[in-house]
Order: sequence, then structure tokens, then C-alpha cells
Amino acid sequence: IQVTEWWGQNWLMMAGVMVGLGLAGWQGAKTKKGKRWLDGLVLKIPIVGELVRRYNQVRFCRLLAGFFKYGISVAEAFDILAASLGNSYYSESCLRLKAKLTLGRSFSEALATERELYPPIMAKVIKGAERTGVLDETLLRLAKFYERELKLAVKDLTSLIEPVLIVALGMGVVGVALAVVLPVYRLTSQIR
Repeated sequence: IQVTEWWGQNWLMMAGVMVGLGLAGWQGAKTKKGKRWLDGLVLKIPIVGELVRRYNQVRFCRLLAGFFKYGISVAEAFDILAASLGNSYYSESCLRLKAKLTLGRSFSEALATERELYPPIMAKVIKGAERTGVLDETLLRLAKFYERELKLAVKDLTSLIEPVLIVALGMGVVGVALAVVLPVYRLTSQIR
């Protein structure tokens, strides 16, 4: 009851604080340092981080397959790729991969050093593709594989969210009902 009274008296101040914090966070996310921090935070969130990883892996493979298929140079391809990926960790990874490739390392060796962003199986599959000379086709197949995994993960996530939303809505309805019933009950008990 005291909390309700306090909120009733200070709601305008709290709304201002929340809007201020939201604006500060939004402005902070626009800076390079803030975006990098936010991207790192997103990658660490258990379910969401895995979705972001899969999404970036799909884009990485699909775009790189097109670049290799149409003969774009490695340096130019990775520069474009770094600018195209939304997550700053993946963009930085593309620039590191470009540096390793220009020093003469194979694509699979360079990719194997980026284990925190790309699964080890990706480097192994790419190593086989480098040996057989079908890198662009293999990258496209990897993109399709990770796209299927992404769709399944999103489907699983929505099936997990549904019960949580139902419980949250139920709690909201109970909260509103209590907020209406309790004051009426107190009034009737004081009249007696």
C-alpha cells in the first residue's frame, strides 16, 4: 500500500527518470564503444545470443559464397562483409580473417581461430571445400543449413514464450482485480 502511495505521488519523476535512462541508453548505443558493448551483451544472453550467432553465420556464409562465386577479391569481399554484418564482433572477426588470409593462411585455418563466433565444424567443412575447389557451393550449403537451424530455434523460442506470456497476462489480470477489489473491501470493512 505504501509503495502504491509513493508511486502515486512520484509517478511523474519516475517517468522522467525512465525516459532519461532510455534516451541515454539509446544515445550510448549509437557510439562505437556503446554498440560494441551492446553487441557483446546480446551475444551472452543465453537464447537470444545463439539466435544472433546463427543469423550472422547465415549472412556470413551466404554473402561470402556470392563474393567467391562472382570473383570478388578476398580483401574486398571481407571488407564488404565486415560492413554488412550487423554485430560488431562479427565485423571485427571479418577484418581479422582478412588480415590472416592476406598473410597467406588458408581460409579454414583462419576461421578455426575464431571459435567463439563460428562453430569448429564450419572450419572443417570449409577445409574440405578448399581441397575440392567448391568453396562457393559449400558456403551456400552451410548458409542453408544454418538458416534451417535458425528457423527451428526461432520456432522453439516462440513455443517457450507463449506460456510465459500467458502467465504474465494472468498475473496482470489478478493484479488489476486485486487493485480494484482491495480498496472496495477496505471501505466496506471501515463502514461496519
